[in-house]
Amino acid sequence: RTHKKIQSRIYVTKSIIFLGARLKQPEKCPAKVFTIMSSCWLLQPDDRPNFEKIVELLKKERSFFPK
Repeated sequence: RTHKKIQSRIYVTKSIIFLGARLKQPEKCPAKVFTIMSSCWLLQPDDRPNFEKIVELLKKERSFFPK
């Protein structure tokens, strides 16, 4: 029974994601950083940035992070 509940939740989550639903931009999250985050949620895995690209993009936005 627990397995069916988990499978049902996974199905619902995947359906919501497929329809384009995503988390909203956190209040204190800079727009450029949120854009990077959003690129990680693209539907097709090949369209998402790899880890090296994410690091590269975040380094460009270094001013947004505390030292």
